Amino acid sequence: MIGNCASHRDRPVIRGPHADGVGQRVRMAILVLGAWLSAGCLQGLPPFPDLPIVPPRLDADVGQEEPLAAPAAEPAGYVLFLGTDRTATFGPWRTDTLILASVQPDDIVLISIPRDLHVQLPGHGSLRINQLDYLGEQQGPGMGPVYIADVLDELMGIRVDHWVRFHMHGMEPLFELIGALRMELHCPFYERVWDVNTNRMEWLLIPSGIVDMDANTAYLYARLRGFSSDFGRIARQRALLWALREQLDPVQAMQLLPMALSLLNDDLSTDLSFGELVHLVRDGMTRPRDSILALSIDRRFVVDHVTAGGAEVQVLRDPAALREAAARPGAWAEPMGLQDAAECPVPQLSNDEYQRMARLDNVVSSHIPAGRTLQIAGSRGAMVALRELPDQRSGAMAWLPPGTLVTSASESEGLPVANGGQRWHAVTTVDQQYGWISDLYLRMLPRDERVG
Repeated sequence: MIGNCASHRDRPVIRGPHADGVGQRVRMAILVLGAWLSAGCLQGLPPFPDLPIVPPRLDADVGQEEPLAAPAAEPAGYVLFLGTDRTATFGPWRTDTLILASVQPDDIVLISIPRDLHVQLPGHGSLRINQLDYLGEQQGPGMGPVYIADVLDELMGIRVDHWVRFHMHGMEPLFELIGALRMELHCPFYERVWDVNTNRMEWLLIPSGIVDMDANTAYLYARLRGFSSDFGRIARQRALLWALREQLDPVQAMQLLPMALSLLNDDLSTDLSFGELVHLVRDGMTRPRDSILALSIDRRFVVDHVTAGGAEVQVLRDPAALREAAARPGAWAEPMGLQDAAECPVPQLSNDEYQRMARLDNVVSSHIPAGRTLQIAGSRGAMVALRELPDQRSGAMAWLPPGTLVTSASESEGLPVANGGQRWHAVTTVDQQYGWISDLYLRMLPRDERVG
Protein backbone atom coordinates (compact mmCIF):
# COMPACT_ATOMS: atom_id res chain seq x y z
CA MET A 1 0.00 0.00 0.00
CA ILE A 2 2.74 2.42 0.90
CA GLY A 3 4.62 1.79 -2.30
CA ASN A 4 1.48 2.68 -4.28
CA CYS A 5 1.19 5.97 -2.41
CA ALA A 6 4.66 7.19 -3.33
CA SER A 7 4.49 10.05 -5.80
CA HIS A 8 7.58 9.10 -7.82
CA ARG A 9 6.75 6.42 -10.37
CA ASP A 10 10.24 4.90 -10.35
CA ARG A 11 10.59 4.67 -6.58
CA PRO A 12 11.19 1.14 -5.28
CA VAL A 13 8.56 0.02 -2.80
CA ILE A 14 9.38 1.31 0.69
CA ARG A 15 7.85 -1.14 3.09
CA GLY A 16 5.57 0.00 5.89
CA PRO A 17 6.58 -0.26 9.54
CA HIS A 18 6.44 -3.60 11.29
CA ALA A 19 3.42 -3.61 13.59
CA ASP A 20 3.99 -2.77 17.26
CA GLY A 21 7.40 -1.15 17.05
CA VAL A 22 9.80 -3.51 15.34
CA GLY A 23 7.12 -6.17 15.05
CA GLN A 24 5.99 -9.40 16.70
CA ARG A 25 8.35 -11.58 14.68
CA VAL A 26 11.23 -9.26 15.47
CA ARG A 27 10.47 -9.44 19.21
CA MET A 28 10.45 -13.23 19.11
CA ALA A 29 13.78 -13.23 17.29
CA ILE A 30 15.16 -10.78 19.85
CA LEU A 31 14.22 -13.08 22.72
CA VAL A 32 15.83 -16.13 21.14
CA LEU A 33 18.97 -14.33 19.98
CA GLY A 34 19.25 -12.64 23.36
CA ALA A 35 19.19 -16.04 25.06
CA TRP A 36 21.95 -17.29 22.78
CA LEU A 37 24.10 -14.24 23.42
CA SER A 38 23.51 -14.33 27.18
CA ALA A 39 24.68 -17.92 27.21
CA GLY A 40 27.94 -16.83 25.57
CA CYS A 41 27.23 -18.68 22.36
CA LEU A 42 28.20 -15.85 20.06
CA GLN A 43 31.86 -16.83 19.92
CA GLY A 44 30.93 -20.31 18.75
CA LEU A 45 28.73 -19.16 15.89
CA PRO A 46 29.96 -18.57 12.35
CA PRO A 47 30.28 -14.94 11.18
CA PHE A 48 27.38 -13.12 9.58
CA PRO A 49 25.57 -13.57 7.27
CA ASP A 50 25.58 -17.28 8.24
CA LEU A 51 24.46 -16.60 11.84
CA PRO A 52 21.07 -18.33 12.21
CA ILE A 53 19.01 -15.48 13.55
CA VAL A 54 15.67 -17.27 13.01
CA PRO A 55 14.67 -19.50 15.96
CA PRO A 56 13.90 -23.16 15.20
CA ARG A 57 10.26 -23.60 16.14
CA LEU A 58 8.54 -21.30 18.59
CA ASP A 59 5.08 -21.45 20.18
CA ALA A 60 2.17 -22.76 18.17
CA ASP A 61 0.50 -19.34 18.75
CA VAL A 62 3.04 -17.70 16.47
CA GLY A 63 1.42 -19.36 13.47
CA GLN A 64 3.04 -20.42 10.23
CA GLU A 65 4.63 -17.10 9.42
CA GLU A 66 7.36 -17.00 6.82
CA PRO A 67 10.73 -17.17 8.67
CA LEU A 68 12.97 -14.13 8.80
CA ALA A 69 15.65 -14.17 6.15
CA ALA A 70 19.33 -14.09 7.10
CA PRO A 71 21.04 -10.74 6.53
CA ALA A 72 21.68 -10.07 2.89
CA ALA A 73 25.32 -9.94 1.83
CA GLU A 74 24.92 -6.92 -0.44
CA PRO A 75 25.08 -3.36 0.93
CA ALA A 76 21.83 -1.79 2.10
CA GLY A 77 21.79 1.10 -0.40
CA TYR A 78 20.21 4.30 0.97
CA VAL A 79 18.76 4.11 4.48
CA LEU A 80 16.94 7.13 5.94
CA PHE A 81 17.32 7.63 9.72
CA LEU A 82 14.79 9.93 11.37
CA GLY A 83 14.85 11.19 14.97
CA THR A 84 11.63 12.81 16.24
CA ASP A 85 10.54 14.61 19.40
CA ARG A 86 7.27 12.68 19.38
CA THR A 87 5.78 11.74 22.76
CA ALA A 88 2.56 10.04 23.81
CA THR A 89 1.13 13.29 25.23
CA PHE A 90 2.33 15.69 22.54
CA GLY A 91 0.42 16.50 19.35
CA PRO A 92 2.31 17.52 16.21
CA TRP A 93 5.94 16.44 16.32
CA ARG A 94 9.06 17.51 14.49
CA THR A 95 11.76 15.38 12.92
CA ASP A 96 14.86 17.30 13.93
CA THR A 97 17.40 14.59 13.04
CA LEU A 98 17.55 13.52 9.40
CA ILE A 99 20.46 11.37 8.26
CA LEU A 100 20.57 9.63 4.90
CA ALA A 101 23.09 6.78 5.03
CA SER A 102 24.61 5.77 1.70
CA VAL A 103 25.76 2.19 2.34
CA GLN A 104 27.82 1.17 -0.69
CA PRO A 105 30.51 -1.47 -1.34
CA ASP A 106 33.42 0.98 -0.97
CA ASP A 107 32.19 3.31 1.75
CA ILE A 108 29.40 4.43 4.05
CA VAL A 109 28.54 8.13 3.88
CA LEU A 110 26.21 9.68 6.47
CA ILE A 111 24.53 12.66 4.82
CA SER A 112 23.12 15.04 7.47
CA ILE A 113 20.17 17.18 6.37
CA PRO A 114 19.34 20.37 8.31
CA ARG A 115 15.93 20.38 9.97
CA ASP A 116 15.10 23.91 8.74
CA LEU A 117 15.62 23.16 5.04
CA HIS A 118 12.75 24.80 3.14
CA VAL A 119 11.10 22.38 0.71
CA GLN A 120 7.99 22.17 -1.45
CA LEU A 121 5.31 19.58 -0.68
CA PRO A 122 2.38 19.27 -3.13
CA GLY A 123 -0.84 20.24 -1.42
CA HIS A 124 0.98 21.96 1.46
CA GLY A 125 3.22 24.51 -0.26
CA SER A 126 6.57 25.53 1.28
CA LEU A 127 7.52 24.24 4.71
CA ARG A 128 10.41 22.91 6.75
CA ILE A 129 11.55 19.39 6.01
CA ASN A 130 11.17 18.48 9.68
CA GLN A 131 7.37 18.80 9.32
CA LEU A 132 6.98 16.17 6.59
CA ASP A 133 7.04 13.09 8.81
CA TYR A 134 4.10 14.31 10.90
CA LEU A 135 2.09 15.34 7.84
CA GLY A 136 2.73 12.01 6.15
CA GLU A 137 1.70 9.96 9.17
CA GLN A 138 -1.70 11.65 9.11
CA GLN A 139 -2.24 9.79 5.83
CA GLY A 140 -1.25 6.41 7.20
CA PRO A 141 1.50 4.52 9.11
CA GLY A 142 4.84 4.74 7.33
CA MET A 143 3.79 7.57 5.04
CA GLY A 144 5.99 10.11 6.86
CA PRO A 145 9.23 8.53 5.58
CA VAL A 146 7.62 8.26 2.12
CA TYR A 147 6.93 12.02 2.09
CA ILE A 148 10.56 12.73 3.04
CA ALA A 149 11.84 10.17 0.52
CA ASP A 150 9.89 11.85 -2.28
CA VAL A 151 11.32 15.27 -1.41
CA LEU A 152 14.88 13.92 -1.22
CA ASP A 153 14.37 12.22 -4.58
CA GLU A 154 13.33 15.56 -6.04
CA LEU A 155 16.17 17.53 -4.41
CA MET A 156 19.04 15.06 -4.63
CA GLY A 157 18.09 12.45 -7.19
CA ILE A 158 18.39 9.74 -4.51
CA ARG A 159 15.80 7.02 -4.05
CA VAL A 160 15.53 5.83 -0.46
CA ASP A 161 15.57 2.05 -0.06
CA HIS A 162 14.74 1.71 3.66
CA TRP A 163 14.00 3.85 6.71
CA VAL A 164 14.43 3.74 10.47
CA ARG A 165 12.57 6.17 12.74
CA PHE A 166 13.11 6.59 16.48
CA HIS A 167 11.88 8.97 19.15
CA MET A 168 14.78 10.87 20.69
CA HIS A 169 13.59 10.45 24.28
CA GLY A 170 14.28 6.74 23.87
CA MET A 171 17.98 7.49 23.51
CA GLU A 172 18.64 8.00 27.23
CA PRO A 173 17.73 4.38 28.20
CA LEU A 174 19.90 3.25 25.29
CA PHE A 175 22.89 5.23 26.61
CA GLU A 176 22.25 3.75 30.07
CA LEU A 177 22.51 0.27 28.56
CA ILE A 178 25.86 1.11 26.97
CA GLY A 179 27.27 2.83 30.07
CA ALA A 180 29.56 5.84 30.29
CA LEU A 181 30.44 7.12 26.85
CA ARG A 182 34.00 8.43 26.50
CA MET A 183 34.35 11.28 24.04
CA GLU A 184 37.01 13.79 23.12
CA LEU A 185 35.55 17.28 22.83
CA HIS A 186 37.49 19.91 20.92
CA CYS A 187 35.12 22.69 22.02
CA PRO A 188 33.52 23.39 25.40
CA PHE A 189 29.76 22.81 25.36
CA TYR A 190 27.37 25.22 27.08
CA GLU A 191 23.59 24.99 27.21
CA ARG A 192 20.80 26.00 29.54
CA VAL A 193 18.90 23.09 31.11
CA TRP A 194 16.04 22.92 33.59
CA ASP A 195 17.41 22.10 37.04
CA VAL A 196 14.89 20.28 39.25
CA ASN A 197 16.90 21.26 42.34
CA THR A 198 16.56 25.02 41.78
CA ASN A 199 13.40 24.97 39.59
CA ARG A 200 14.99 27.27 37.05
CA MET A 201 17.22 27.17 34.00
CA GLU A 202 20.88 26.57 34.81
CA TRP A 203 23.98 26.34 32.68
CA LEU A 204 25.30 22.90 31.80
CA LEU A 205 29.04 23.07 31.09
CA ILE A 206 31.03 20.28 29.46
CA PRO A 207 34.65 21.47 29.17
CA SER A 208 36.83 20.54 26.24
CA GLY A 209 38.98 17.47 26.71
CA ILE A 210 38.34 13.79 27.28
CA VAL A 211 34.92 13.39 28.90
CA ASP A 212 33.02 10.41 30.29
CA MET A 213 29.35 11.21 29.66
CA ASP A 214 26.58 9.52 31.59
CA ALA A 215 23.29 8.75 29.84
CA ASN A 216 21.59 12.04 30.67
CA THR A 217 24.59 14.16 29.65
CA ALA A 218 24.95 12.29 26.33
CA TYR A 219 21.23 12.77 25.65
CA LEU A 220 21.44 16.52 26.34
CA TYR A 221 24.62 16.81 24.25
CA ALA A 222 22.78 15.24 21.31
CA ARG A 223 19.53 17.20 21.68
CA LEU A 224 20.21 20.77 22.81
CA ARG A 225 20.99 23.61 20.43
CA GLY A 226 19.83 26.75 22.23
CA PHE A 227 23.28 28.32 22.31
CA SER A 228 24.74 26.60 19.25
CA SER A 229 23.30 26.16 15.75
CA ASP A 230 21.63 23.18 14.13
CA PHE A 231 24.89 22.57 12.25
CA GLY A 232 26.67 22.30 15.61
CA ARG A 233 24.09 19.80 16.81
CA ILE A 234 24.56 17.75 13.64
CA ALA A 235 28.32 17.64 14.28
CA ARG A 236 27.76 16.59 17.91
CA GLN A 237 25.39 13.80 16.90
CA ARG A 238 27.96 12.51 14.41
CA ALA A 239 30.60 12.63 17.15
CA LEU A 240 28.33 10.59 19.44
CA LEU A 241 27.78 7.96 16.75
CA TRP A 242 31.51 7.73 16.15
CA ALA A 243 32.24 7.44 19.88
CA LEU A 244 29.74 4.57 20.12
CA ARG A 245 31.42 2.78 17.24
CA GLU A 246 34.88 3.24 18.71
CA GLN A 247 33.86 2.23 22.23
CA LEU A 248 32.05 -0.97 21.28
CA ASP A 249 33.67 -3.78 19.37
CA PRO A 250 31.49 -5.77 16.91
CA VAL A 251 30.96 -8.64 19.37
CA GLN A 252 29.75 -6.26 22.10
CA ALA A 253 27.46 -4.52 19.63
CA MET A 254 25.85 -7.78 18.62
CA GLN A 255 25.46 -8.77 22.26
CA LEU A 256 23.74 -5.48 23.11
CA LEU A 257 21.56 -5.29 19.99
CA PRO A 258 18.67 -7.52 21.18
CA MET A 259 18.31 -5.65 24.47
CA ALA A 260 18.70 -2.29 22.70
CA LEU A 261 15.89 -3.13 20.29
CA SER A 262 13.77 -4.31 23.19
CA LEU A 263 14.35 -1.03 25.06
CA LEU A 264 13.50 0.98 21.94
CA ASN A 265 10.52 -1.15 20.98
CA ASP A 266 7.91 1.55 21.60
CA ASP A 267 10.22 4.24 20.24
CA LEU A 268 11.33 2.54 17.03
CA SER A 269 9.65 1.81 13.72
CA THR A 270 11.26 0.66 10.49
CA ASP A 271 10.63 -1.16 7.24
CA LEU A 272 13.75 -3.29 7.81
CA SER A 273 13.44 -6.87 9.03
CA PHE A 274 15.35 -7.95 12.09
CA GLY A 275 17.87 -9.73 9.90
CA GLU A 276 18.44 -6.61 7.83
CA LEU A 277 18.89 -4.53 11.00
CA VAL A 278 21.48 -6.98 12.29
CA HIS A 279 23.38 -6.87 9.01
CA LEU A 280 23.27 -3.06 8.90
CA VAL A 281 24.65 -2.73 12.45
CA ARG A 282 27.38 -5.27 11.82
CA ASP A 283 28.31 -3.57 8.55
CA GLY A 284 28.71 -0.21 10.29
CA MET A 285 30.78 -1.74 13.10
CA THR A 286 33.19 -3.72 10.93
CA ARG A 287 33.92 -1.37 8.01
CA PRO A 288 37.44 0.15 8.00
CA ARG A 289 37.55 3.50 9.80
CA ASP A 290 38.61 5.46 6.74
CA SER A 291 35.67 4.11 4.72
CA ILE A 292 33.04 5.71 6.99
CA LEU A 293 32.49 9.33 5.96
CA ALA A 294 30.23 12.24 6.87
CA LEU A 295 28.68 14.88 4.62
CA SER A 296 26.64 17.79 5.98
CA ILE A 297 24.23 19.78 3.84
CA ASP A 298 25.78 22.85 5.44
CA ARG A 299 26.47 26.44 4.46
CA ARG A 300 28.25 25.28 1.33
CA PHE A 301 24.78 24.33 0.09
CA VAL A 302 22.24 26.48 1.98
CA VAL A 303 21.71 30.10 3.00
CA ASP A 304 19.54 31.57 5.76
CA HIS A 305 16.20 32.98 4.66
CA VAL A 306 13.20 34.59 6.34
CA THR A 307 9.84 33.69 4.81
CA ALA A 308 7.00 36.14 4.25
CA GLY A 309 5.44 34.77 7.43
CA GLY A 310 8.58 35.48 9.44
CA ALA A 311 9.87 31.90 9.68
CA GLU A 312 13.67 31.53 9.76
CA VAL A 313 14.58 28.74 7.36
CA GLN A 314 17.36 27.63 5.01
CA VAL A 315 17.10 27.47 1.24
CA LEU A 316 19.41 25.87 -1.28
CA ARG A 317 22.11 28.01 -2.84
CA ASP A 318 22.38 25.90 -5.96
CA PRO A 319 20.24 22.78 -6.41
CA ALA A 320 22.68 21.49 -9.02
CA ALA A 321 25.54 21.51 -6.49
CA LEU A 322 23.46 19.43 -4.06
CA ARG A 323 22.64 16.88 -6.74
CA GLU A 324 26.32 16.67 -7.66
CA ALA A 325 27.28 16.06 -4.03
CA ALA A 326 24.55 13.44 -3.69
CA ALA A 327 25.76 11.67 -6.82
CA ARG A 328 29.36 11.54 -5.52
CA PRO A 329 29.07 11.90 -1.71
CA GLY A 330 32.50 10.42 -1.07
CA ALA A 331 34.15 13.29 -2.97
CA TRP A 332 32.45 15.89 -0.76
CA ALA A 333 32.59 14.10 2.57
CA GLU A 334 35.18 14.01 5.35
CA PRO A 335 36.27 11.15 7.63
CA MET A 336 33.61 10.44 10.22
CA GLY A 337 36.17 10.47 13.03
CA LEU A 338 37.00 14.16 12.58
CA GLN A 339 34.77 16.29 14.74
CA ASP A 340 33.70 19.68 13.44
CA ALA A 341 36.67 22.02 14.00
CA ALA A 342 34.75 25.28 13.56
CA GLU A 343 35.41 28.17 15.92
CA CYS A 344 34.14 27.45 19.40
CA PRO A 345 31.41 29.82 20.61
CA VAL A 346 32.03 31.34 24.07
CA PRO A 347 28.88 32.68 25.76
CA GLN A 348 28.84 36.06 27.47
CA LEU A 349 27.86 35.17 31.02
CA SER A 350 26.98 37.44 33.89
CA ASN A 351 28.68 37.12 37.28
CA ASP A 352 25.51 35.51 38.61
CA GLU A 353 25.56 32.93 35.83
CA TYR A 354 29.20 32.11 36.56
CA GLN A 355 28.28 31.57 40.21
CA ARG A 356 25.36 29.33 39.28
CA MET A 357 27.57 27.37 36.88
CA ALA A 358 29.74 26.52 39.88
CA ARG A 359 27.17 23.90 40.92
CA LEU A 360 29.20 20.74 40.49
CA ASP A 361 26.23 18.69 39.26
CA ASN A 362 26.03 21.02 36.27
CA VAL A 363 29.72 20.77 35.39
CA VAL A 364 30.96 17.61 33.69
CA SER A 365 34.55 16.76 34.54
CA SER A 366 37.06 16.46 31.73
CA HIS A 367 40.67 15.44 31.28
CA ILE A 368 43.24 17.04 28.96
CA PRO A 369 46.46 14.99 29.00
CA ALA A 370 49.74 16.84 29.32
CA GLY A 371 51.39 17.70 26.04
CA ARG A 372 48.21 17.86 23.99
CA THR A 373 47.84 20.70 21.50
CA LEU A 374 45.03 23.14 22.28
CA GLN A 375 43.81 26.26 20.58
CA ILE A 376 42.23 29.52 21.66
CA ALA A 377 38.47 29.56 21.04
CA GLY A 378 36.56 32.47 19.53
CA SER A 379 36.34 33.89 16.04
CA ARG A 380 37.92 37.21 17.08
CA GLY A 381 40.48 35.94 19.51
CA ALA A 382 40.34 36.54 23.25
CA MET A 383 41.73 38.87 25.87
CA VAL A 384 42.68 36.41 28.57
CA ALA A 385 44.49 36.59 31.88
CA LEU A 386 47.51 34.32 31.97
CA ARG A 387 47.31 33.92 35.73
CA GLU A 388 50.39 33.42 37.88
CA LEU A 389 48.28 31.00 39.92
CA PRO A 390 44.94 29.44 38.98
CA ASP A 391 41.84 31.32 40.08
CA GLN A 392 43.86 34.35 41.18
CA ARG A 393 43.37 37.94 40.09
CA SER A 394 47.08 38.50 39.59
CA GLY A 395 48.33 37.83 36.10
CA ALA A 396 49.31 39.40 32.83
CA MET A 397 46.47 40.19 30.43
CA ALA A 398 47.30 38.98 26.95
CA TRP A 399 45.49 39.31 23.64
CA LEU A 400 45.54 35.89 22.02
CA PRO A 401 44.42 36.02 18.38
CA PRO A 402 42.42 33.20 16.80
CA GLY A 403 44.61 30.24 16.00
CA THR A 404 47.00 30.76 18.93
CA LEU A 405 48.28 27.35 19.94
CA VAL A 406 48.75 26.25 23.53
CA THR A 407 51.32 23.48 23.51
CA SER A 408 50.97 22.01 26.98
CA ALA A 409 48.32 21.39 29.61
CA SER A 410 48.33 20.09 33.15
CA GLU A 411 47.07 16.69 34.17
CA SER A 412 43.48 16.63 35.41
CA GLU A 413 44.29 15.13 38.85
CA GLY A 414 43.89 17.91 41.37
CA LEU A 415 43.16 20.43 38.64
CA PRO A 416 41.79 23.55 40.33
CA VAL A 417 38.15 24.51 39.75
CA ALA A 418 37.26 28.20 39.91
CA ASN A 419 34.08 29.63 41.37
CA GLY A 420 32.63 29.86 37.89
CA GLY A 421 33.01 26.14 37.30
CA GLN A 422 35.81 26.48 34.73
CA ARG A 423 39.01 24.52 35.08
CA TRP A 424 42.52 25.95 34.82
CA HIS A 425 45.45 24.63 32.84
CA ALA A 426 49.16 25.40 33.10
CA VAL A 427 50.12 26.44 29.59
CA THR A 428 52.96 27.66 27.42
CA THR A 429 51.95 29.44 24.21
CA VAL A 430 54.02 29.21 21.05
CA ASP A 431 55.48 32.67 21.72
CA GLN A 432 56.64 31.49 25.17
CA GLN A 433 54.02 33.19 27.32
CA TYR A 434 53.52 31.26 30.55
CA GLY A 435 50.66 31.04 33.00
CA TRP A 436 47.37 29.43 33.90
CA ILE A 437 44.40 29.76 31.53
CA SER A 438 40.72 28.88 31.92
CA ASP A 439 39.27 26.17 29.73
CA LEU A 440 36.49 28.57 28.77
CA TYR A 441 38.87 29.84 26.10
CA LEU A 442 40.39 26.56 24.96
CA ARG A 443 39.46 23.84 22.54
CA MET A 444 41.24 20.66 21.58
CA LEU A 445 42.35 20.24 18.00
CA PRO A 446 41.46 17.24 15.84
CA ARG A 447 43.92 14.37 15.95
CA ASP A 448 45.67 15.17 12.71
CA GLU A 449 46.41 18.77 13.81
CA ARG A 450 48.15 17.96 17.08
CA VAL A 451 51.86 18.48 17.47
CA GLY A 452 54.42 17.11 19.87
